[in-house]
Amino acid sequence: MEFKTEILPFFELPDTSWDVFPHSGHPYKALAEEAFKRIATHLPAGRIPAIEGIINDPEASANDVLMASILLENAAVSAKTGLPLCQDTGVSAVFGWRGPELFGSADEAEALSDGAREAYRKLRASTNLPRSMFDEADPGDNSPLETDLRYEPSAGDKEYLLFTAKGGGSTNKTKYFSMTKADLTPSALRSFFEREIPLISTSACPPYTIAAVIGGLSPEENLRTLKLATLGAYDAAPETPYFRDSEWERTVMDIAAETGIGAQFGGKYLALAARVIRLPRHGASLPVSIGVACSANRVCRAVVDSEFVKLERFEDPVFGRGVNFPSNAVKADTSEPGFNSFVRKLKPMTPILLSGTLVVARDKAHALWKENGIPEYAKKYPVFYAGPCPAPDGLPSGSIGPTTAGRMDSYAEYLMSNGASLVSIAKGKRSSEFEAVLSKYGGSYLSVPGGTAAYIAASCITSSKVADYPELGMEAVRIITVKDLPCFKTL
Repeated sequence: MEFKTEILPFFELPDTSWDVFPHSGHPYKALAEEAFKRIATHLPAGRIPAIEGIINDPEASANDVLMASILLENAAVSAKTGLPLCQDTGVSAVFGWRGPELFGSADEAEALSDGAREAYRKLRASTNLPRSMFDEADPGDNSPLETDLRYEPSAGDKEYLLFTAKGGGSTNKTKYFSMTKADLTPSALRSFFEREIPLISTSACPPYTIAAVIGGLSPEENLRTLKLATLGAYDAAPETPYFRDSEWERTVMDIAAETGIGAQFGGKYLALAARVIRLPRHGASLPVSIGVACSANRVCRAVVDSEFVKLERFEDPVFGRGVNFPSNAVKADTSEPGFNSFVRKLKPMTPILLSGTLVVARDKAHALWKENGIPEYAKKYPVFYAGPCPAPDGLPSGSIGPTTAGRMDSYAEYLMSNGASLVSIAKGKRSSEFEAVLSKYGGSYLSVPGGTAAYIAASCITSSKVADYPELGMEAVRIITVKDLPCFKTL
């Protein structure tokens, strides 16, 4: 059996709609800028029908249906207003495959990078550039662009480009394992999935595409294939030469449903899709990796030849479906006397519509509080772990949603022992150490649905101002007021 290291059929899907432009000179800067703008505000093809399928599934849990309705509303708000789907607009990356009959400029990578920087000047910059081993700076334009441009004989007179932006939450869920032939059995592989899939949890914003790659001639090939698999690059792949195992993909979906984690707060829709890829390997090595794409799954395809540029077109979702909150949702206001005590007494998984004043702070602010002392506002208001996009005209905030809670767990003892952050708001699981500190000081943890940043900005934020550390950009401390912010009592 012959194995290839690249395939291109994912660019030839029959349901793809294209915008076609005449080729004029050097198109790569404008192409990259437009591609990254599109994926910031539009879900890829097929994602909306898949989410709608949750709502139409009589076996879906109430929480699954709630999450699906919020995600659809978020997508509609994003497409209509230009607010990014997620506040983490991701590390920008482009994969390219150029055929031998297309002769392009040697500065293609530089032009693609210039286009990405232009797009991100109006989006949130998520990258940090090192000044030294321990000192970093925000470049302000999300640079550098991750580029992987390759020569591919089968591409002929075309170049195929895949633009993507992957946030930190989903990237952090990638795991790599060096295994052996002894692990390459049906029972061992199933045990691997049964162990690892529940650990993915919710912090990367499900429902996911879960991908696993078994094999690879090197760790680098394995992990590159994993990333492309999470982005749908092999959705149309035949079972050979890349062996995409549909039976094991069904097994992964079954295991994900059996976790009961659901689309975020309980149910069967932890995953919308699975991809399991088997690659060649060295006889002494078995690279194995597992990873996810979040609910947004930002991907855009383009094709360049000597005459035209084709860029994938996205359809706007239906606007104004609304969100049906559970009938047992309770109203809570941070300004009310006894707020902390009221929230603490709620049962876990109680849905809450939260109003009032919050402090927005995340990693760098927590580190500075520990270094410089805790400000009074952190003792007065709940802390929402988030980093918003720039505010557009007419709105108090840009897209804003929860970041992963666990990164702030190490600060809990210091903060709560000084009367701060007794109520924290974010997404994902907390550590057992955090839970012990929470119990010790009588605090609470609330979870906000991930992947809903545009909806929250347009519907829930009534005011926002920088309170501290403006030089931190999106990580500056802000004081915001919210109305009916959807969340759940988690701990």
